Amino acid sequence: MKGDSNVRKKILAMSLNISIYSMTIVLLFRLKNAWIGLSGLHILLFLVFWYRQKTRNVRATVENIEKSEDGYYCITWGYINPGRSIIKVRQEESCLLVKKGTALLLTKSIPIVFERGHHRFAIQTIVKENVEIEWVIGNMRTSYVSASVGESTS
Repeated sequence: MKGDSNVRKKILAMSLNISIYSMTIVLLFRLKNAWIGLSGLHILLFLVFWYRQKTRNVRATVENIEKSEDGYYCITWGYINPGRSIIKVRQEESCLLVKKGTALLLTKSIPIVFERGHHRFAIQTIVKENVEIEWVIGNMRTSYVSASVGESTS
């Protein structure tokens, strides 16, 4: 996957920067206080990397389900971006998967830019009974399953 290679490139670049910084510290301090500086740098870089990964978890939500007289369901999807910044993903990282049945997308396209906060109207779909549909954003999945008896979301 492209996303995996990008992460690998970032980790490789970070490792190279750590190595260069480490050699500089060792040469400047002649190993006297170098380990304190190196340990602090590693902890700082780990926290930055962890924080950046944590803020990328945008989650889709099923906001509203309306059943029409002809047996179709109109599903309104939203999303929650708990991070502190706008998140943009590649087109292939934000998609609707129809596992069973048929779905019609009413909005122009599936979003790839996610503003901060809870947004209640991102896309709308029309489905019939006995449909399984899922909106995948990055590594987060939100499903909707309709059945003859009732609906369930997860």
